[in-house]
Amino acid sequence: LFQAGPKHRWIAEAYGRHVKRPFGHSLSQMLFQTGIIPGDTDYRVYRDFGNIPGADFAIISNDWVYHTLRDDLAHVDWRSIQRYGETATSLARGMAEVLKHGVPTGPMADEAAVYFDLAGTFFISYSATWARRIHIAVAVVALSTVFYFDGPGA
Repeated sequence: LFQAGPKHRWIAEAYGRHVKRPFGHSLSQMLFQTGIIPGDTDYRVYRDFGNIPGADFAIISNDWVYHTLRDDLAHVDWRSIQRYGETATSLARGMAEVLKHGVPTGPMADEAAVYFDLAGTFFISYSATWARRIHIAVAVVALSTVFYFDGPGA
């Protein structure tokens, strides 16, 4: 998973709850959406012109052949195709579970998610609002520690 939303953090949370072997992080989403990594995906049309929230996946095995003359069936890792299908199906079921109670509103629809996996086993997701709070707290502690140990009178 390298993009979810934009905003609509419920999608990343559904991914984390329902996908058996989660893999992804929101840093990649930021790199794509800011243009630091140039590129497009099929999902961009829905996101940019249809305002339709969703998720974007990529297969990273055999990435050396991606968009080259060797990007063909002979270089496909079929296990990746199987996992891709399992992941997409699990996410679709998770999203359907959420949507059967109605389209999410409020913070679940209006906020982006910060997310990452731990060794493809655990998936952690929280709101961008909480991320800002956590980052500010860490910065304050770090600066306080530096000032305390290296500041005046040290």
